Amino acid sequence: DSNEERPQNLPLSGIEAKRVIPGAVLVSGRVLDVADNAPLGQFRITPGIQMDARFSRPQWQRARSVQGTNGDFSLEVSARRGLVVLLAEAQGYLPLVSEPLASAQSNCVLRLKRGSGPAGVVQLPGGTPLAGTKVTYLSGDEQAGLNQDGELRAFTRDATRTTDETGKFSFPPKVGVGELVVVCSRGFARLLLSSPEGTNVITVEAWAEVRGRLVRDGKPVQNEPVDISLDSEWKPGQPRVNFGGTTTDEAGRFTMGRIPPGALQL
Repeated sequence: DSNEERPQNLPLSGIEAKRVIPGAVLVSGRVLDVADNAPLGQFRITPGIQMDARFSRPQWQRARSVQGTNGDFSLEVSARRGLVVLLAEAQGYLPLVSEPLASAQSNCVLRLKRGSGPAGVVQLPGGTPLAGTKVTYLSGDEQAGLNQDGELRAFTRDATRTTDETGKFSFPPKVGVGELVVVCSRGFARLLLSSPEGTNVITVEAWAEVRGRLVRDGKPVQNEPVDISLDSEWKPGQPRVNFGGTTTDEAGRFTMGRIPPGALQL
């Protein structure tokens, strides 16, 4: 979110005062079902700022989200630093990001398509379902990382769900390229999504271990950080999973456990 949303950057005001948004413009419009143009009964609109129309990603001002009813919405947006875009979300529909809006636009119409988010089952290689297993859904430029206890911590709220007694899970949809990540005592799995919808089977593979020795000019390198990452080219707007590292000992040796199977970069 933009710096304007941080508490230290907000103006002080009494209980009766209305918060003033610098450079505010009024945006209003309608949210409809794309199939029949029926107004949506309840939905949420989140404003965002995009520095340019083609390459930059919106910075969502979630503190300024508004709830809309009966298809209508109206909100004030600060447009001092870029182009205004809107994120429309409603239960049972796929989220939609608007095209950049004109200042003080009053005829914005957003049409949402019915749909759901990713769902599926988590299992072992033999097909046994894994109950009580955490699944993390990352989208856009969201990130998660393995902590010192070997648990995956997402840096986004509500990004993790737990499978039921049959190993099944489901998520509401998100905007952008997404992936599902499973981290548990039995192993690791990562599934890139081609669509925010659909049923997926995620097979957990056993953890690996990496051991080695770091030398330079034939001599051991002591106390040198060693990190590991997935061997894939990261691009802006794609999720990222960060893995912890370790430090070489006095003989240059290192050991890392709970390493995901597959191609990695050391």
